[in-house]
Amino acid sequence: MGLTGIILRAKFYLKRIETSYIRQTQIKARDLFEILDLFETYRSQPYTMAWIDCLKRGKHFGRSIMMMGETASYEQLKQSQITSALAVHPQKHISFPVNMPSFVLNPFSMKAFNQAFYMKNWKKELRNIVHYDPFFYPLDKILHWNRGYGKKGFIQYQFVLPLDNSKNGLIDILKRINRYGIGSFLAVLKLFGKDESFFSFPMEGYTLALDFPMKQGLLPFLDQLDRIVLDYGGRLYLTKDARMKADVFWKSYPNAAAWYEIMIKYNKGYKFRSSQSDRLEITVPANTKNYANSTHIGSHF
Repeated sequence: MGLTGIILRAKFYLKRIETSYIRQTQIKARDLFEILDLFETYRSQPYTMAWIDCLKRGKHFGRSIMMMGETASYEQLKQSQITSALAVHPQKHISFPVNMPSFVLNPFSMKAFNQAFYMKNWKKELRNIVHYDPFFYPLDKILHWNRGYGKKGFIQYQFVLPLDNSKNGLIDILKRINRYGIGSFLAVLKLFGKDESFFSFPMEGYTLALDFPMKQGLLPFLDQLDRIVLDYGGRLYLTKDARMKADVFWKSYPNAAAWYEIMIKYNKGYKFRSSQSDRLEITVPANTKNYANSTHIGSHF
């Protein structure tokens, strides 16, 4: 999170591709259990994600649309796509003109949006070839899309649950969102593979990203969700965090104490710090020292 200094050099691998297009398959899932089965079935696909209706109740609880794909070869393109076989970001022509009035964001409008989004796929399974831009970044074609959440804006909340606890955890959390009444227009579910890195967000299991419009009572509700995520052995995504409590961070990242020791070695005197690191008591010496020196982080709370 920028606390060990400035990165001077980075090395990463690239995947060789023939075109900037994706062979896309979309499959409608009638409920949460079917979408989880689809993720297991298509584990070998390089790119998989799902939109999930977080407000649907009854027998179609958790209905979803899986979107998966792989890079298209030159021979697979349509004639009209060949001239732009390696085109990058297209020009964006749509812009959200004004901030949406707050009264528009209510359970009825969100349920109507979710119904329309689910029904837009008129078949159980759709296959086509699309440019990578709308596949990976569906909202980027709309400039200022955040205005759809009104002047108060929104909070993005993303968590991951370990594979063994994912099904029960997702059921629990989605039911609580249902009772809360205000869900997310675009809730995205993904399945992570195994991750061996020392200190990062992913773990083998399911991650769900949600956009909640800012309103009275939202922050206490998210505090409740934090506790549920902890109960199921999960954690929150630090990059999108805007309000997590310090104890949630220290309890959910198992290598936090060891990482802290590395951090202070290269960040003497907390020369690198942020409002987030202060809030999470990473760069607040009086409290953080206790966390880092303990082998049982949870004993401090």
